[in-house]
Amino acid sequence: VYWQLFDSLEVSDKSLIAFNHLKSELYIVGQTSMYIHHLGTNTGIDTLFYKKGKPYHTLANQLVYNPFTNELWSYDFDKTNISKYNFKTNTWTLNAGDTREPSFWHHNVLISPVDSSLICFGGYGYYTYHSDIMKFNQAAPIWKSYSLIKSIQPRYLAATALQGNEMLLFGGFGNKTGEQQFSPHTFCDLYSISLKDFKVEKKWSMELLEGMVQSRSMVVDENGSDLYTLGYSGNRFNTWIHLYKLNKNKEGLILLADSIPYKFSDTGSYCDLFF
Repeated sequence: VYWQLFDSLEVSDKSLIAFNHLKSELYIVGQTSMYIHHLGTNTGIDTLFYKKGKPYHTLANQLVYNPFTNELWSYDFDKTNISKYNFKTNTWTLNAGDTREPSFWHHNVLISPVDSSLICFGGYGYYTYHSDIMKFNQAAPIWKSYSLIKSIQPRYLAATALQGNEMLLFGGFGNKTGEQQFSPHTFCDLYSISLKDFKVEKKWSMELLEGMVQSRSMVVDENGSDLYTLGYSGNRFNTWIHLYKLNKNKEGLILLADSIPYKFSDTGSYCDLFF
């Protein structure tokens, strides 16, 4: 029931982070090299220096592992090219450069099992919260935007999980208009979003102590109905991360285990949960 520090790293530049759930590998990606943490086999860390190319240099965590192609995808919402990392050749497809200040800090991301497209939701940038699905399909290499504002209020710092052909979305921070100046607040609500047509079903909502936000990802229990997320205070610097359990079909949060000290500095921070 107690969290234990397993390992820590110091890096010279802000890294991108992705997780391979098939191999239980954690990727900490920089501009010239990456660390691969073999959590599944507990065989330590490998350091790889790229033979060619590099990911986008962005301050937001715009990286995802694609299990269908066994690649890392580095993306930028202002570009219509994905820089893809090939593990066999140790190369990126692009020599991607710097990007402008992100428009979608702390958005959620996954690879759709429907058509292997890159799916992102929400985020924050330029005093605005978002409630759009941003979709990138290799067949037509352009970003398409689908507004969900009629069903889900704009937000960032929410948690998502993939279950079948659905994205489950929990919590976050934002407001009805998406404009930062109009009394933003935390959410304690759960939605299911179809990855086939982006139809939204609201599962439940409840009152929550103001200030609690979420890790980027949730974990779905093998029973299919229980979910796990990391929650912490988004309105203070010295805070603590807690593990919470929630149910897909009925409202409520159960606090589990102890806490992890966490220094939260908004867009300068990143928190995630992997199984």
